[in-house]
Order: sequence, then structure tokens, then C-alpha cells
Amino acid sequence: MKFLGRYWWMCNMPRSKKRLWQLHKILGDLPQKAFPMTVSEFDGFTTGILVTPADIASFEWLPHVWGDAREARFPKQPICKATIDVLLGHFDVVASELLTLTEVQPIYGENDTRELFFWEPWVDGFMRAISLRPIEWQAFFESADEDVKTTIAFLESLHDIYTGKSQLPASHINEIDLVACDVIPSCIALIARQSRPDRCFPHAANLTKQPECAVSEPSCGDP
Repeated sequence: MKFLGRYWWMCNMPRSKKRLWQLHKILGDLPQKAFPMTVSEFDGFTTGILVTPADIASFEWLPHVWGDAREARFPKQPICKATIDVLLGHFDVVASELLTLTEVQPIYGENDTRELFFWEPWVDGFMRAISLRPIEWQAFFESADEDVKTTIAFLESLHDIYTGKSQLPASHINEIDLVACDVIPSCIALIARQSRPDRCFPHAANLTKQPECAVSEPSCGDP
């Protein structure tokens, strides 16, 4: 059944509706003018961080979540800490899935009626994570087998479709669009088995350096 994986994780305890709502809320509360990540983008981004063939500390990748400004201003420090805790909590859930499941469970974008699902934000988040370690990924690509090379090329073609850079005919793009949500999980699993054969990241989410949170005092005066 199409999107079965998605509905499965909605009922799975680690990815409960409450956790998803918290993630949606804290990302929605970030300054939207800076275009912070959406839930789907962050889920793809987190997955990309975890399968990258080189460790990326959280203090390095967290600023990319905030958006174009690479910083977030919080009215008080407890809000900053709560926001980071929710983000790292989701990071740990995805890491646990990579350890215990045969495939990841992507959070795809959806329309208001939840009748249509969109893979584009998730793939964009994943590729943004890949861009943080281009040298390591290039070295991995050159040493990977043909199946992995083909899979990476497919994900790159998906991103080209999203960004409007694809040279594929419209009919081919439509065919890809119909199957992308179903095949993305197995694509990531294939890559992860070779890029991170340990598939275990128990300490990856721990902060080796506390992220800097810009905290501004709330203004009580007139604008």
C-alpha cells in the first residue's frame, strides 16, 4: 500500500503524534522570514546528517535549521533550550530507526486534507545535509559500488526536479513523482549500509559544544 511506512510510524511510540506536534510547533515558532526548516525538511536533513560518512557535530548543523540567517533569537534561554531539546530528540529517534529498522520512515510533506504527500521537502533537507561534507561524499561515491552510485544519482535527480534544474522530459518526471515516496526509504537504507555500516549513532546527538543561542529581552514598550 502506498505510504504504508508513513502511517506505520504515526502509530509507533517514538514518533508519536505528540512528538510530531512538538516538532511542528517549535519549527513554526521560529522567525519565518528567515525560512527555517519545515518538519519534512528537518526529517530529511537529520537523516542526511546521520548517514554522512563523517561525523557532524550538532553545533555545526543546528544553525542550518534556523534558516537563511543561520541564527535564531529567542526571548528567553529556557525557550532556546526547549527548542534544541525537541530537535535533538527527533535526531535521536531517527538514529534509533537507523539502528533498529531496515528502512527509515520519512516524514513527507502533505496538503491540508492529508490526501496528497510531497517528497520534495524531505529530499531537499537530505541534500542540504549532504552539502555539509562534499569532500567526504565525493570520496564515498568514488569508492561505492554501482548500486549505491545509481541510488545517489537518483536522489540527485530528485533534487534537480525540485530545484527546476532537471533536464528530464515531463513524462519521465511524472513517472518518477509517482514512485518517489515509495522508493526513497530503500534508497536511503542502501546508502546507509555502506556510508555508515555501523548504523549505530548512540553519541552522535550529544553536544560536544553548546550551541550559541542569541537571547533577547522581551520588549514591553510600544513598537
